[in-house]
Amino acid sequence: MAQVEDVKRAGVIGLGAMGVQMARHMVQKGFEVSGYDVNADAAKRAESHGVRICDSVTDAGKNAEVVFVMVANDEQIHDVIERSGLLDVLARGSVIAIASS
Repeated sequence: MAQVEDVKRAGVIGLGAMGVQMARHMVQKGFEVSGYDVNADAAKRAESHGVRICDSVTDAGKNAEVVFVMVANDEQIHDVIERSGLLDVLARGSVIAIASS
């Protein structure tokens, strides 16, 4: 199992006010960050900070060692984790962190 200091690839699902800042900080710290948001403007803003924008939740998560989920409500969390196919593409040992408010 990878140690925390070995984690270098992250996915961020939900690039709104909080998600974009988390992604930006991770990029600044040297992480490879892939992100997805249903809002094109939010995705574009994250891209300007060095986040690789993906076309789907699964694309953002398929190479990530940790995926941060920053969406608005429980229904969206279920969509991201259970209905998107994310669990099918994550590598064994990957972590999903729910950080929604």
